[in-house]
Amino acid sequence: MEINENIIHSIFQEASKKILDIYSQHNPTVNQKTDHSPVTEADILSNETIVTKLNQYYPEIPVISEENPIPPYRIRSQWDYFWLLDPLDGTKEFIHKTDEFVINLALVYKHEVIAGFVFVPCFKEFYYAKKGKGAFLISEKGTMKLQVSPFPKEDEYKRVPVSRFHPHIKTENYLSKMGKIQKLEVGSALKILYIASGRADIYPRLSNLSEWDIAAPQIILEESGGSVLTLYKRQKMFYGRKSLRLPHFIASSFNDEIR
Repeated sequence: MEINENIIHSIFQEASKKILDIYSQHNPTVNQKTDHSPVTEADILSNETIVTKLNQYYPEIPVISEENPIPPYRIRSQWDYFWLLDPLDGTKEFIHKTDEFVINLALVYKHEVIAGFVFVPCFKEFYYAKKGKGAFLISEKGTMKLQVSPFPKEDEYKRVPVSRFHPHIKTENYLSKMGKIQKLEVGSALKILYIASGRADIYPRLSNLSEWDIAAPQIILEESGGSVLTLYKRQKMFYGRKSLRLPHFIASSFNDEIR
């Protein structure tokens, strides 16, 4: 299945315009979903735009989106290909106007991510990767191939992205055992993209996320030379789970052996 990154880029740019129109408002309306997480009109408009366009360009690929009802597992389990979409990852970043929110889209084939696309509306940055073909950043400066930094030696500082709005005691305990670290407050999927672009080294996640949160940045990091592995078994993440919730993981610039 060949996906044209230029088509995805244009779709994201259209959705981004609607997101930024709402972002520019002084106090955009914020509602709560059934799981008590926030949702804004920007989430909804971005979702509608992207899903409509994906159905237009790739009608044979079903879409799983954070903002749409999830099809039953008995149906999803029959799919070879599907999209995973988070139309606005980092809603709290959006609400608090930090500029660090993104659009995430990944293509999954038989439980494995084979393409990932992330757009950062405020910075007009488009990250993408396809399996075996490298990872790239398109910005106003041009196109750049992404490459992780060498993983720090034991006595060196490790740059660790952390959340502004989701402090977590287990994560803090884990970080306290890592030796020398430099915390970087970063929003949304940008935590993993910081590693992929050489601006950070390791990101342990000891609280739950959903598949649409990391599928796209995962392949971008992998194609940049890093890895995303489950915390306890050190295995590569797979997708299309019954619950769509992911185990705890570590993303890093260290390309560990994947079993």
